[in-house]
Amino acid sequence: MYTERSLNAAIKAVADMAEEVSLHTSEPDDSGSGEVSGGDYKRQDVPGWGDPSKGEIAIGDEVEFEVPENTTLSWAGLWDSDGDFLVGVQLDTDEKIDAAEEYTLSPLVLKATNVPGEGDSGV
Repeated sequence: MYTERSLNAAIKAVADMAEEVSLHTSEPDDSGSGEVSGGDYKRQDVPGWGDPSKGEIAIGDEVEFEVPENTTLSWAGLWDSDGDFLVGVQLDTDEKIDAAEEYTLSPLVLKATNVPGEGDSGV
């Protein structure tokens, strides 16, 4: 069994490594696949994080992206300073962008979950 304190520490450690945030059209794999491309789209700097609570931590401010037309956004991603993909975060709802426009990502919440499998001690 994990304590709230340990979940908060774990999620804060991941957040502290995250330097950039991206948008994705599908669930990213370990390399960050499905990232939006084209138009004026580019990854954005992470604007900082709030304090972790109950195994969750949220980006401290909105993040704005230029998204090309005919794009459906379904995931966000976090990247470290070396350009390595860290984690994908599913958006609450898919966002269909018909015409090129600015998209505001808010909020982005990382969650540490403790769902041990059968026979797993949770450690």
